[in-house]
Amino acid sequence: MQIKRPVAIFLATKAFTWLTFILITFMLYIFRARAIPFGSMLADSLECWDSGHYRAIIEHGYDLSWRMVFFPLYPLAVKAMTFLIKDTLWAGVAVSNSCLLAAIVYFYNLVDKNYGKKIASMSVMLFMCAPTALFYITSYTESMFFMLTIMGFYYINEKNWLAAVFFGMLSAATRNAGILIMIPFVVGYYGAYKDFKKEFYKLALYLLAIFSGLAAYMFYSKHIHNDYIAFLHGQSQWYKGGRISFIPFLAYLKSLKNFTVELQLKVTDTRVNMSFIYMTVTLLLLYFGRKLLKLNEAAYAFFIVLFFSIINSSESIARYLSAVYPLWVLFALWIAKQKKEKLVFGIVLAYMMTWQAYMNFRWVMNFWVN
Repeated sequence: MQIKRPVAIFLATKAFTWLTFILITFMLYIFRARAIPFGSMLADSLECWDSGHYRAIIEHGYDLSWRMVFFPLYPLAVKAMTFLIKDTLWAGVAVSNSCLLAAIVYFYNLVDKNYGKKIASMSVMLFMCAPTALFYITSYTESMFFMLTIMGFYYINEKNWLAAVFFGMLSAATRNAGILIMIPFVVGYYGAYKDFKKEFYKLALYLLAIFSGLAAYMFYSKHIHNDYIAFLHGQSQWYKGGRISFIPFLAYLKSLKNFTVELQLKVTDTRVNMSFIYMTVTLLLLYFGRKLLKLNEAAYAFFIVLFFSIINSSESIARYLSAVYPLWVLFALWIAKQKKEKLVFGIVLAYMMTWQAYMNFRWVMNFWVN
C-alpha cells in the first residue's frame, strides 16, 4: 500500500483549507474589535449546525427522539477520543481529520489499482479541493462515512469478504445510506465465484451482518424511544412534509426556481445553488461516463444518487454526494480525456479552491454552506 503520495496530497490540500478558514476567522476577529478571544472565536466558527447536535449527543446521549437522525458511530468515536482530548469539539475535529487521512490513503490505493497512479492522484486532488472540503475537517460524519465506504470497496476488490463486511457494518452504523455498500458487495461477490449458487448462503449471511449495523441502532431506538425508525420520523423537524418524497429528483427539480446566477456582492442565506450544481454535474458524469467505471462502482453510484434524490430537500445534497467516491474518479477520467488535460485540470482545481474559500467564508459567517 502506497502511503507517501496520498499523505503529501492530504497535507498540501488540507493546509489550504485550514489556512483559509483560520485567516477568515482572524479577519472576523479583527473586524469585531477583538471582543472575543481568538481561540474562542475559532472554536465557535468550527462548531456550526450539526456539530452542536453531535456535541449534545456525546454529552447527554439521545435524550430527544428527533436527535436519532444522527447515527451513533461518530458520537461514540468522539466520546472515546475525549479520553485523550478533553474538549468535545476538538476531539471531534481530531476524529474527523484522522478518518479523512485514512480515507485518502485507501482512496488513492483503491483507484491506483483500478485506474492507475495518474487517475488516483487526480481523483484525490479533486476530492480534497472541492467546495465541500470543510465538512471533512469539522465535527461532521462525512470523513468517517467516506473512510468506511472506501475501506469497504477496497476489501471487496481484494476479495477479503470479512473485512469488507466489517467496514460495511460500521458504515451502516454511521449513516442509513451505509447499507448501500451491500450493492457493490453483491456485485463483487457474484463476480468472484463461477458457481455462485453454492456461495449464496454465505452471501446472505454477509449481507445480514452488514445490515446489523443499522439493525442494532433500530433496536436501541426502540429501547429508548419506543420507535424502531425514530431516525426517519425525526427528519420532520428539519423538512416540511417529512424527509422522504418517494419521487426521485423532486427536490432537485424544485431547486430550479430558486437557483440564482447573478454575482452577489453581499452574503445571503441562499441554500440551494451548490447542491443543484453538484447534482447536475453528477447526473452528467453518470450518464456520459457510466461505462468507464467498474460495474460495482457504477452500480453503487447509481443507487446512492437515486437514494439521495428522494430526500425532500436539496439543502445537504452537495455534501452527501461529495462522499460518493466513484464520482470523483469519473471526473478525473473525463479530465484525462481532454486534449489540454493539464490546463483543464488546473482550471478546475483553481475554480474549486476559490469556491471552497468562499464556502469557508460563509461557514465562519454562520451562513449555510451551499
